[in-house]
Amino acid sequence: MAKRKWNKTRYPGVRYREHETRKHGVGWDRYFSIRYRFDSKMYESGLGWTSQGWTTEKASSELAELKKNAKTGSGPLTLAEKRDLARQGKEAEAQAKQEEEKQALTFGQYFEKTYHPAAAVSKKHNTWKQEGSYCKVWLKPNIGRMRLMDLRPLHIEKIKRAMVKKKKAPRTIQAVLALARQVWNHARNNDIVSGDWPGRSVKAGRFDNRRMRFLTHDECEALISKLREVSPQVANMALLSLDTGMRAGEIFSLTWENVNMDTGQIRVMDTKSGKNRTAYMTQRVKDMFQALEDDQGLVFPSNTGGRVGQISATVVRIIKAIGLNDGITDSRNKATFHSFRHTFASRLVANGTDLYTVKELMGHSTLAMTERYSHVSNDSLELAVKRMEQATAKKAVAVVIPLAVNGKK
Repeated sequence: MAKRKWNKTRYPGVRYREHETRKHGVGWDRYFSIRYRFDSKMYESGLGWTSQGWTTEKASSELAELKKNAKTGSGPLTLAEKRDLARQGKEAEAQAKQEEEKQALTFGQYFEKTYHPAAAVSKKHNTWKQEGSYCKVWLKPNIGRMRLMDLRPLHIEKIKRAMVKKKKAPRTIQAVLALARQVWNHARNNDIVSGDWPGRSVKAGRFDNRRMRFLTHDECEALISKLREVSPQVANMALLSLDTGMRAGEIFSLTWENVNMDTGQIRVMDTKSGKNRTAYMTQRVKDMFQALEDDQGLVFPSNTGGRVGQISATVVRIIKAIGLNDGITDSRNKATFHSFRHTFASRLVANGTDLYTVKELMGHSTLAMTERYSHVSNDSLELAVKRMEQATAKKAVAVVIPLAVNGKK
């Protein structure tokens, strides 16, 4: 390949070479380059093509600027340095703009553009939908236009006061303030804000929303019997929850490969606590499994063959029909499908099972979650104390206080 020829121009230090095949206008496209010597060192920079806007005059002007920089000791000495400084300037400008946008970001903007879209992937649909409603009704009207970095305790108190004024339940207030905290923490994890959650000193009030309804033996039998008349599958799921303590979601996901009829064990996988556990069949649960025809895939498939998504409305209708919730207004005391699981735990405790064992069978992540059932055994605890008292009385030895002898005891 022949060496490309450089051509001089009327401007000292400016030269060009022509493209071998590409034209620009009536002549060949030209590539310009500049060079100069300063302090016995040669500096040379390629500029660009005529088709890119370069001319001999523009090249000469660029050369004059670099020579001036060399003489004055300020500015870039080569075009590469100039371009690098320009790039750094743009990056600094972009970073400054990003920081400005970050500081201007409001709570409402961050919720809509960042937090809520991310929550749609990581949270259940109903939870995601509820959070959107909470934000629309309570958070946006009170702090939606506030800059995230400007949030203070008084603004979180404002949310609480607005909800108290509307006589919202303590549990709802807790949920809304918890959502605000989650949004803040999400922004902090993304380096939008820093420091502690501004509402850490705002107390939402204590409220225990855990369902505590236990079913009696007669209530269980009546409910399962009625369910069996309408939907044998739902009745079987209810029986499984009552006799093993399995959650509805765990039952929906149960597959035959995790049912071991030989050992009478059920492997409960992908639980709410994230820890797999073993459930144990009662005889009637084993009989129920044996009566089912299929032995592959899901134990309780939906009508389409997939996984059941939620508790059947049949349960609600039957509970209402037999009057289990008549006269009960507190939702925590109402019978639901989940009551079967609570009843399983309460029966274990009532029959003397220690709380740690109950914890393992229930799949609780902490013992504190199991302690809600401790009151079930109050009668047996009282009986234990009375038995101790009786045993102590039988073995008691009279305490004799020595008489004083010669003025001394």
